Amino acid sequence: MNVAIKVQALLGERHCGDMGLYREFNNGSLLAILVDVTGHGDEAGRLAKKIESRLVFQEDQEVESYLDVVNEICRGEIGCAAGVVKISTDNRFTYAGVGNVLCHIYRNNESKSLVSKDGMLGVRKGSYFKQEYQLEPKNLVLMHTDGLSDFSKKELFFLEHENINSIVHRLVRDCGKMTDDMGCLGIKI
Repeated sequence: MNVAIKVQALLGERHCGDMGLYREFNNGSLLAILVDVTGHGDEAGRLAKKIESRLVFQEDQEVESYLDVVNEICRGEIGCAAGVVKISTDNRFTYAGVGNVLCHIYRNNESKSLVSKDGMLGVRKGSYFKQEYQLEPKNLVLMHTDGLSDFSKKELFFLEHENINSIVHRLVRDCGKMTDDMGCLGIKI
């Protein structure tokens, strides 16, 4: 599996409230999280750094428990949206998300959009909807914040021919909105 993350602050801001992290575990599984803190600028950037510094990755932890941890970190703060992906050694994919983080799976010229439940971690969590799929070699997983326009319905011919780093950077460049922080995380199987 290859992973790439690209976050970019709103033009003119020094700090970004979008944040992506991933960890490959010794057993070959992978966990990735993409966070979109409410707003942008210094306050959003501070909360993103707080989440990054307090989040602990563990092999046996389920995607929902990472959302619970982020919810606790954000309690009393401005809140955030987040999506969490876990991919096992046999390419079993699990996703859960809250708020405006979107997740798509691309396989064989088809795309599947996953559901993030309504809510805002730290403020009004709501419920989680865990979704599971079996991924295959050459499948692509893309998560993005609402700082990028929804590209799930566009024909993205370049996806199967480019490396994951190029794909993520191109999507931020081509689909990024100039009114918000931008975040994109990609995983190529």
